[in-house]
Amino acid sequence: MRKRCRSFSCLLLAAVVFDCATSQADVRLHSLFSDNMVLQQEMRIPVWGSADPGETVTVTLNSQTATAMPDAKGKWMVKLTPMKAGGPLELVASGRNTITVRNVLVGEVWVGSGQSNMH
Repeated sequence: MRKRCRSFSCLLLAAVVFDCATSQADVRLHSLFSDNMVLQQEMRIPVWGSADPGETVTVTLNSQTATAMPDAKGKWMVKLTPMKAGGPLELVASGRNTITVRNVLVGEVWVGSGQSNMH
């Protein structure tokens, strides 16, 4: 009985150690990337986020695909080629997991500020 209990304890310990050693962080996009976003047309499109160092991250938008390897801190970035206005598209980032950003448009992005009565 004691031998069986010791074997079970060793097996349980090995499972916990193996699980901790193989658990990985998911690929993540920066919080700027979300459903219903607009990307600037006719200029390179940077897409960035984080993942485990050494994990290959693949980003797809329309017919473009780019890959990146995270640095030692887990940061990665790809730059997609310029696109004409259009959409809706899906932006997909994948590695050990997959993130899909839906209803992505490509067009003019403007930021306006001014008086409270500005229209």
